[in-house]
Amino acid sequence: MGFFTDEKYVTVYSAQHGVKQWEQAQAVLKEAGLAFKKGHYEKDLPVGGCGCKLDLRNFGPRGTIDREVYYLDVPDGEEYKAVDLLDMAGIDGLVIPKLKK
Repeated sequence: MGFFTDEKYVTVYSAQHGVKQWEQAQAVLKEAGLAFKKGHYEKDLPVGGCGCKLDLRNFGPRGTIDREVYYLDVPDGEEYKAVDLLDMAGIDGLVIPKLKK
């Protein structure tokens, strides 16, 4: 899985509410041939407690709310190239926008 490897990864993209832009950023990195790890996690815990996964805020007139945080990690040493590619593509949500040399 990656727990016991020596390879280190640096987060170059992290944004909440941006699944479409996250997919665009993946396409840019994939087209450039860069290796990356992707993932997402819930930022807010559901209201209700006791392990309840039904969030009452999702049953409003607009439906389910996207509370996920989406991120992309690239191998250490490749972050400058990845940030330049994502910046040229106009992708917002860069974790380190001033990483350029």
